[in-house]
Amino acid sequence: MREAWEDYFVRERQAQLRNGVVWCCLTRALAVSHGTEPFFQCFGGEAIYMPLKEHPTIGLKLQSIGAPVIVEFSVSGKELATFQQLSHVVLSRYHQTIRADAHSCEAEARVFRAIRPEEILAVTPLVDFEVAVGLSRQEG
Repeated sequence: MREAWEDYFVRERQAQLRNGVVWCCLTRALAVSHGTEPFFQCFGGEAIYMPLKEHPTIGLKLQSIGAPVIVEFSVSGKELATFQQLSHVVLSRYHQTIRADAHSCEAEARVFRAIRPEEILAVTPLVDFEVAVGLSRQEG
């Protein structure tokens, strides 16, 4: 376990790339898309399971701990680093309120600091979140 951790986080420099960064989905639909499945399969999400997912016993243990949740939070748009323009995502979501068949622009973002407790809007079990927003992985 220690060797796998050392390989992934030190030798592959993943700690340098990941520490101090919170990744997020800018839309609820993206949060329950097929691309997010690995984040919900194991305890601690990607930051914990990546170096250990292939281990025959530890990987299974990590899958058996806890229940996945969605954490919704609010930060200033200027703090979000995106690979697409934030305005495209926002306008796309607004356009869909006018026309249901409008193209959806989905995007991820990064925040380069910890999220403060007062910025957290809701913590919802994944299964309840999917029901509440009327989405499921089959639609994603």
